[in-house]
Amino acid sequence: MSVWKTLFTSRPLLHVLFWLTWYGYGVYFTLIGISPAPPNYYGLLLLIHGVLAAVCYAHLYGLLPRLLRPGRYVYYGLSLAGLVGVGALPLTAIALALNNHQHGFGQTFSAELTNIALFLSITTFLHQYRQLQRNNQSLREKQVETELNLLKQQVNPHFFFNNLNSLYSLSLAQSPHTPVQILRLADLMRYMFDFAPQPQVALQKEIEYIQNYVALESMRLTDPTTVRLTVQGDPAGRVIAPMMLLPFVENAFKHGIEQQSRQGVVSIDVGIQANGLFLWVENTRPPVVLSQPELPGTGIANVRKRLNLTYPNQHTLHIDESPGHFRVSLHLTL
Repeated sequence: MSVWKTLFTSRPLLHVLFWLTWYGYGVYFTLIGISPAPPNYYGLLLLIHGVLAAVCYAHLYGLLPRLLRPGRYVYYGLSLAGLVGVGALPLTAIALALNNHQHGFGQTFSAELTNIALFLSITTFLHQYRQLQRNNQSLREKQVETELNLLKQQVNPHFFFNNLNSLYSLSLAQSPHTPVQILRLADLMRYMFDFAPQPQVALQKEIEYIQNYVALESMRLTDPTTVRLTVQGDPAGRVIAPMMLLPFVENAFKHGIEQQSRQGVVSIDVGIQANGLFLWVENTRPPVVLSQPELPGTGIANVRKRLNLTYPNQHTLHIDESPGHFRVSLHLTL
């Protein structure tokens, strides 16, 4: 399978295959013809294809990229006419040798001009089509990058204000843990402003961010709540898109524990294995969840979009909601 994939995705191989097929086409019709092939026919036929290839590639890689642009069309036309004329001369000489000068020079030269014009038309169409594909691909990549940056900009203020609210609650209670929490909050803000704008960060940094966030939220909780965070595996050498895991953790606190009046549970497991990263988040919640509409572009809806854009066909996300529990299972291929 990989051999066929290489064959049909390698441009040099495709070019060689095209010219061999075109040469084989000429050989085939000669073999099934009524008249036998003249001496040196197959060598001269190969020479014809060599001249055609030289003219086509001079046009494709010389004239098109350098002259087919606004302000240089006259130079392109003159250069194209010269290239066609120069290419038609050796082709005319070979054709006259093959047909023993049965046709005059003018008629043969005109026929070879037509052949070259046909090949150049094909190469020009293929060049423009491929250029259009490249431009469309570039536009799609820029669109995805713009959308990802927009989603990140929506995420960062969301967590920023939540963390400030957490610190405000501690300061009102005059908690002795406030200085430590300020340092944790500073680490969170540093991560968001220094690392979150990057396309990828070290997995270790993302895990430390989650640990700081969980510590900050755990300290703020007043009701007896069990919070468990475990990390298994070695994150060294692994990278991940920033702010990809935290929305699920944040959701467990904001839309689960904070809405409960009884003891709750938040369980977070991060597993790092050879085939990627696993995240399991489970939290209890009241049987009837109070309605708290989110701002557009925040929370799990946001991270779903980012997963689809950043890890297409490389992630599996399962969300299980029940009256008393909320479970998230995420697998990322890193």
